[in-house]
Amino acid sequence: MRIAGYLRVSTLRQAEDGVSIEMQKRIIINHCEMLEIISDESEIKWYIDDGWSAKSLERPAMRSLIGDIKTRQMDLIVAYDMSRVSRDIMDMMSLMRMLDKYGVSLKCLYDNPSFETASERFMTTIKMATHQYERERTSERTRDAIINIAESGRYPFGGMCNYGYMKDDDGRMVLNPEEATLVLEIFQMACEGYRMREIVRVANIRQDKEIFTMGRIRRIIKNRKYTGTISVYGKDYDDLVPAIITEEMQKQAESNLVTHSQKSDRYIFTHVLICRRCGSTLLCKSAYGKMKKMYLYYFCPTCRKRIRQSDVEDELSELEVETSTGDFENRYNALGDIESLLLGRRSRLKEKFMDGVVSLENMEIMLTAIENELSDARRKRSAIQSLDTVRVFSDFENEGQKKAFVEMHIRRIVVDVQEKKVLSIEFKESALGADKKT
Repeated sequence: MRIAGYLRVSTLRQAEDGVSIEMQKRIIINHCEMLEIISDESEIKWYIDDGWSAKSLERPAMRSLIGDIKTRQMDLIVAYDMSRVSRDIMDMMSLMRMLDKYGVSLKCLYDNPSFETASERFMTTIKMATHQYERERTSERTRDAIINIAESGRYPFGGMCNYGYMKDDDGRMVLNPEEATLVLEIFQMACEGYRMREIVRVANIRQDKEIFTMGRIRRIIKNRKYTGTISVYGKDYDDLVPAIITEEMQKQAESNLVTHSQKSDRYIFTHVLICRRCGSTLLCKSAYGKMKKMYLYYFCPTCRKRIRQSDVEDELSELEVETSTGDFENRYNALGDIESLLLGRRSRLKEKFMDGVVSLENMEIMLTAIENELSDARRKRSAIQSLDTVRVFSDFENEGQKKAFVEMHIRRIVVDVQEKKVLSIEFKESALGADKKT
């Protein structure tokens, strides 16, 4: 007989109160050995959800267990009690139907579910309702306690502090001066139009260690806590954490994140320009002149010098190019495949939301990312589709076409930011060859 053991504990306090993972495991082994179901504990395959609530079946080990049930890799599942498996009536009923469908038995040592007779179905349903009631009452008590703490003017949440904050001896949230300064700089860079990769790179340089990722920077920029406001069960409090930035700054930073993919085609030489003096990759920047005209330029963070995009374009104006080699057609088709993939991901995400697998908040976050990638792929396809055979770089009609050419054919361009000159071009291995212009 193939046996699976399911173990779960939701909190450290619960473990300390006597329902620890080790305790559950020991009791299950003793029970199986007493009934001579096993001769050695290695015969049991364990599925362990340590620190997961039973309010739903969306738990790592439970998902793995369900997958193995569907592939008929077990005959019996043993758990300490029903509340270890689920505290939701509908989830438990669905799981029981699945077990019946695949011929798998469930044995809960202290309150085993049974649906064979009317009385057993009634008692099992009452037990499951009791477990769900206990979970919901615990949730309500926790919510009331958190609200009471917030109303008293104290920070109500535990766990690690967000970057930029720390707790004082009284448990109140205060600023971490060094980290708060970097958080402010991150928002300032986002407001100025820095690309996400550039913000990550600068933030990690400031910290002298790799602790920031694009995802983490995005979460920082979207976190309202940095404006001094936190939401506790639908009510906003603006006196529990000190503000690092203003609401206007956060709105501007978030707006730049949403529209960045729409603006990115303006920068033709993103991640391509290299400073001759220090070897740094130049950062995309912009500024407005006296007549409200926007100027795009590339900035060396080490030398603190810059070169205009128009200067680089002028240097490359007579560069001979060939767009009829099939490279653009291949890129166009590849972008079409990416578009189809993203449409599929969007459709599956909406289905998961309708099925209740994904929350509204998570769906909105993931959907925004998919829509941005989809918009970017469509825009690049449009730029490539409009290309015609050109002779030199200056024959391209717009920035989108120039950017598409640079992304496909140019690996790096070495520039002198002080003299405002292009020194050399290194091409990717393509129809253009690996020649260099010096």
